[in-house]
Formats: sequence, C-alpha cells, structure tokens
Amino acid sequence: MPNLTFQHNFSKAWQDLNKDHAKSSTSPKTSSTNSSTNNHALIQHRKQAMLKLKDTHWPSKKDEAWVFTYPATRFLQQHTYSVAHSLNKISLDNTTSLDRKPESLWDKAWTFYFYNGKLQPTDNTEHYNHSEYMSDSISCETMAQALERQPDLYKDFFKHVSAYLSPSPFYTLCHSLLNHAYVITIHRDLPQPLQLYFDYHYTSESEIASPYILIISKATSSLRLHEHHNSVKSPYAGFSNMVMDISLQPHSSIIHSSTVELSPSCRFIRSSHVLQESSSCYKHLSFHSDSQLSRHDLAVLLKGEASETHLDGVYINAHHLDHHIHALHVGKKTVSKQNYKGITYGFGHSIFDGKMHIKQSGEEADAHLLNHNLLLDHTARVDTKPELISHYDDVKAVHGATISNLRADNLWYLKSRGIKEKTAKRLLTSGFFYAILKRWPKVCDLSYSKKKLTFIEERASTQQL
Repeated sequence: MPNLTFQHNFSKAWQDLNKDHAKSSTSPKTSSTNSSTNNHALIQHRKQAMLKLKDTHWPSKKDEAWVFTYPATRFLQQHTYSVAHSLNKISLDNTTSLDRKPESLWDKAWTFYFYNGKLQPTDNTEHYNHSEYMSDSISCETMAQALERQPDLYKDFFKHVSAYLSPSPFYTLCHSLLNHAYVITIHRDLPQPLQLYFDYHYTSESEIASPYILIISKATSSLRLHEHHNSVKSPYAGFSNMVMDISLQPHSSIIHSSTVELSPSCRFIRSSHVLQESSSCYKHLSFHSDSQLSRHDLAVLLKGEASETHLDGVYINAHHLDHHIHALHVGKKTVSKQNYKGITYGFGHSIFDGKMHIKQSGEEADAHLLNHNLLLDHTARVDTKPELISHYDDVKAVHGATISNLRADNLWYLKSRGIKEKTAKRLLTSGFFYAILKRWPKVCDLSYSKKKLTFIEERASTQQL
C-alpha cells in the first residue's frame, strides 16, 4: 500500500470542523465565548498543526520508533476519517454507551465525563455549565476560552517541550483536529481527587475522536488524578487519538493513575508530554489492556532542579500493545524511575521502548529503568529496548530488561511446600505485578483491574511449561 499522507486520510475530518465553524459563525444563538470551534486563536492553532502535517507521511518501518507499530497503523490508512459525533448530555445512572456506570476510586471526588472527547454535563454530579466549572481550587474551561483569555497559553508550554522533544505525528494530528479541548488548572491543593472518564462510541469504522486535555498544576499545588478510557460497548472500532499534556510548576505534585479498557478491535493511541519545573513531583501508573492497536507515548521533561518522576506500568496483552517512555533530564539533581511489567499471552505482541536521556546540564541525575516481561505462550512475542544516553559523568543510572516464562524451578519450590501446581502458577503470576500494584492499592480495587488480574492468573494456571 502506498505511504499515504495525513492530509489525505483526515481531509474530511478537517472539513467537518470547518463546517462547524461556519455554522457557529452565522448562528445568532451561538456565543463566541461558548463555542470551542469559533475562537480565532483555536482556529489558527489548528491551521498551524495542519501545515505541519501537510507533508507528513504515515510512520513506516524506516522509523525506529514505529517499526513494530507500523503494521497496525496500516488499518488506519484504509479510511478517510470523519469527526466522531458527541452528545449534549448523558445520564450516568442510565447509560446508553457504557457497559456499566463508571467506578470511582474515592468516595468523594471531582468527576468529569467525556463522550468522544466532549465534556458532558451529567445529572448525578454537581451542575457545571457545559465545558466550564470553577472553584477556588480547580478550574476547567475549553481551550478556546483559555486561548481567548491567554493567547500564548499553549505556546508557553510547547516552546519548552519542543526545544528538547520531538512530538509524534499523531500528537500533531490531534492538535490539527482540536475541537473538544480543555484546560484544567489546579490553583492550590485540591481537597478531593479528580477523576476523568473518557468513553468512545463510534457509529462507523471511519470516525475519529481526538480528546485533548492540558492540566496545569500551579506552584505548591497538589493533585490526585485518575483517568479511565473505555470503548468496550462501541459497535465499531473507530480511532481514538488522545493527548494529555501536563505542566507542573515549582513545588507542585501530581499522583496520576490511568486505566485503559478497550474492545479487542479498538485503535487507540495516547500521547503525553509532562513538563516539570523545580522541586516538582510526578507519579504515574498505567494499567493497560490490549486491542488491535494500542500505543502509549509518554515523554517527561525534568527541566527544573530537583524535579522527580516515578513511572509505573502494568500491562496484560494478547494483541498489540506498544509503550514508548522517555525521561529527559535537563535540570540538576533530577530523579526518574521507570518500572514497567507486562504479561503477554496468545498471539500477543508487546513492545517497550524506554529511554533515559541525561543532558550536559543534568548534573547528579538519578535515573532507573526496568522492564520485566512474562510470556505465557510460545506464540507470544516481546520486543524491549531499555536505553540510556548520558552527556554527563556524575550520574547514577541503572537500566535493564528481562523476558521469561514461568520458571520450572520456582514452580518446583512452591510444589515442594505442598502447594498445588495450579495454585502455584497463580501465585507466581500475581506476585509478578505485586511490587508495583502494592503502591497503587486503589487501582487494584477497581472491578476492571480485578477482572483482568483474575483472568491472567487463571490463564497462567493452565500453561504447560
């Protein structure tokens, strides 16, 4: 198949956004401050991203970061995509698209619900005016409103990131299709956690949803954040191309967990840039399931002195799952710790590309990267590449990766203690994730997490060594 350009495959989606803009411009009932498509700054932002994509081609086997993802992206080249439809309001107590009501990690929490990227007013939470909610601790507004108030808001964030990192083509694609985009600002310590639920529901194979969230954690503020993506009940696969950018100002902290629950046919790409200023702390857990195409690109820029990031990952995969994690040390005395563990079974293919990059200015950096993989079937495959690049000598750095199946000697040890073989296999499998999950007990309590962990334990108990 020819290497088609983004311009060709997403031309209809761009036309859809231009039609929405034309309608909102001529409608006397539409206020320019309440529409996310008729803001001049947002339109210019989209056009600039479109220009970047004009000569951009689909990633190919020649692109090292996409060499394994490329075969899965060929499905995307078979469609001319249109923008996925959204709703004006949805009842979470009587859901039409979800297989169940979204679970809460906490008894009390701020909860925002997004349907195909659009923030929904719901009848079981405190009312907020469509896309805007304000309090002393948190504010949520559309990107259009934020750019109208502060035209250089995104430029200030992106100029720091782009100076060191190269955004993926799908990151730029999301910006070219910005329609339902939101800025969440944490002004001070948030007394309650924040939960973001994203539901994807497509009416054809050729629909795309491009949610965009920018989270700004002001100086000395703190946030507990949980993010969940669901497409289990969507009748069609569609394409979910989600971007979440995070900016941590000095002495701020975010504890962030994310769970991804996808249908086997789903195509899901998630990209994130995290910018950390001095003495900020970012902790993240990714609990990822598999799908026809599932990829997570996470780049953390440790710009300020003594900034710190802890990145944990748990994945269970029988299809295609791709992680690309990059920690860039720019400031002095920065710390990054990456620990990702995955179980691959059936005909699954798991890819992990982890990188620690210590710049010349990154004196006394402390960087750790570990990736451990467990194979349950001979047909399963793992490709892993831990990478360290350091331009400074006075650093601490550890990186490594392992791939194995359930070891016969470990199984023999447990059986010699009177434990039955199936039980021993289940214990070895559950223990594989324990070191990570014990740091995130709330995520383990979700029925989705319990279901996946129970399933993989049962699957392992029947494995023939």
